[in-house]
Amino acid sequence: MASSKYLHDYPPSSGLLLVSGCIGFFATILVLFSFSSPFWLESYTETYSNFKRLGLWEVCFDEFRFPRYQYDKRFHGCHSIYSQEYRVIQEWILPGWFMAVQAFMTLAFIFCLSTLGCISVVLMRYHLRYEIYVIMAACILESLTAFCLLMSIAIFGARCFDRDWLLYPNFNHLSWSFAEIGRAHV
Repeated sequence: MASSKYLHDYPPSSGLLLVSGCIGFFATILVLFSFSSPFWLESYTETYSNFKRLGLWEVCFDEFRFPRYQYDKRFHGCHSIYSQEYRVIQEWILPGWFMAVQAFMTLAFIFCLSTLGCISVVLMRYHLRYEIYVIMAACILESLTAFCLLMSIAIFGARCFDRDWLLYPNFNHLSWSFAEIGRAHV
């Protein structure tokens, strides 16, 4: 009987830690939405552009004909960037800076999930003797997440309107998924 008295003598976790864990969970959900959605860049509907929308992993065209491709192939529908359908224009769709954005977003998502794991270990009061190390690891992982998100925002925002990438960039605008990354970064 006496041993059961000591089982629940752990000090409760801080309210600030609980709030930061909830904010981190919300930021992870925002990163997940923007990581998986095809709405980073969209064309205005009034322009009737052949380009419809672009995400990190998917691009949508409507009867698009690539000018530098010698055969009369029209690209239609939404497909993965790495699909067989877009294999002939993959060099054009995936410039080096876009692959860097994909890499930074993947790292940010992994760091975000790892941070949630660290915070949940502390909130469950598991391995209390290592609590300060786990909190420091969560802080470092969250800093790495913020850096990767900042690099993704900066690179994509600076390069998405280049004339040598998508045709008629003035017909396009940044969409809600890109805005969610900005919210998650804050």
